[in-house]
Amino acid sequence: MILHMVLFKWGRTLTTVDEKNLQGAFEGLRNIPEARHLVHGPDLGIRPRTCDYAMTARFEDADALARYIEHPAHVAVVAALGAVDADMTIAQIDGPR
Repeated sequence: MILHMVLFKWGRTLTTVDEKNLQGAFEGLRNIPEARHLVHGPDLGIRPRTCDYAMTARFEDADALARYIEHPAHVAVVAALGAVDADMTIAQIDGPR
């Protein structure tokens, strides 16, 4: 099992429209069958902030992750992130089954 994690830092202040577009795009990821246990949301601010938003999902294997990356819903997220000049830190690690 692969745990895919992405941390986002917005390149500018988001408008209400930006926030709605991003929320809708991230929710679209739930339609990708390969993405299991997908979780996303804004940083809670409990600790000093290092990111603005985060997303994690589990995948059966590298092939499932590759299909996810090519899925139109993922492509839509990438486009929405480009519109807000987001910086991303991405990692994949061995995850729990």
